[in-house]
Amino acid sequence: MTTAYIQWCNENEGRAYPLADDVAQVDRYAREVPTDILVDLCVMVPFDCADVRCTSLRITPQLISISLAAENAPILSGVFALADYVPYTAVGLTPLVPNVSGWAVFGNHQPTGSELYILNAPAGKLARRAVQVIDKPPIRRMLLLDHALDRYIQGVVTLTPDGSLRIRSDSVDPQRMILTLDSDAAPLFLNPLDKYADSGMCGVPPIRRISGVSADANGILTIRFAGKL
Repeated sequence: MTTAYIQWCNENEGRAYPLADDVAQVDRYAREVPTDILVDLCVMVPFDCADVRCTSLRITPQLISISLAAENAPILSGVFALADYVPYTAVGLTPLVPNVSGWAVFGNHQPTGSELYILNAPAGKLARRAVQVIDKPPIRRMLLLDHALDRYIQGVVTLTPDGSLRIRSDSVDPQRMILTLDSDAAPLFLNPLDKYADSGMCGVPPIRRISGVSADANGILTIRFAGKL
């Protein structure tokens, strides 16, 4: 977790985001929703779910939960144990309909008993940045190579790097993921011919001429075929 993202979450604890700030964020009993419960959110939905909004937030000393809906129909939800949750950490939401996904980040709100906030429209409206409207994905799931058809991943998953692979978030855009290789591992993935011919790395003598014709100054050898085949 970068310092910039921690600061982002700190700032969000004092403002409505990821809820929209152009409507009053109060529940059905006219209680103002604390801004330090939900501090970041990203949902990816198709065009027919573009009006997604938060319909409820609940926090107790034991758990925290969130529900999202579009056209008054539930589409995403999540229930998380506070004992296992680290503030400012993204957790995946459970899709209730096809082609939707998302994650939520919670803050340091200290509940006074059980707090339940049920949001009726227009309350619960999400900030534009928190909603990404996308085409329905052409890939629904990924199968494991050479395994049975019931071995697959789909929905929101956790990626764990192995070996020399590294995964990090972009310091400018925390929603962007960057995959890299250790510098020491990069040569393992390069073809041994990715060297100058005179470096002797290929293990065999390099081709310098074909039928007595050598390459030009740029290393390009052009072959033209003439006559009947």
